[in-house]
Amino acid sequence: MSLVLSGMSSMAQVEENLASADSSSPGLLTPTEVEVVDQVAAAYEKLRPIPCTQCGYCMPCPSDVNIQRVLDIYNKSVAFANPAEGKRLYGFLKESERAGGYAECLECEGKCPQEVPVHEWMNRIKQEFGS
Repeated sequence: MSLVLSGMSSMAQVEENLASADSSSPGLLTPTEVEVVDQVAAAYEKLRPIPCTQCGYCMPCPSDVNIQRVLDIYNKSVAFANPAEGKRLYGFLKESERAGGYAECLECEGKCPQEVPVHEWMNRIKQEFGS
């Protein structure tokens, strides 16, 4: 697959992306390399239970919850097997930005390209980290 990434801010970045696209083509990886990539992707997905890409489409939250930050803190606490650090980082958020303020209007879920069930995760995070 060839594609040009968005978010370029200079002509040099555009040229770099074009050069990368020109040098890519299907079949560059051996079947063994594809299997390794698949194994790494599966391992990574286990470390990131919430498939949030931090795109920010869910923001701003009408309830002032910092949805993407809350989800990111939770994912990192799971990835690094450190719930205590997750709770510590969560504690730095303003109370209004925490999961306890989530009103379940579901506006964010309608905007999420990853179809993250935000209300389910906010309830779980609220239980694990507190309001």
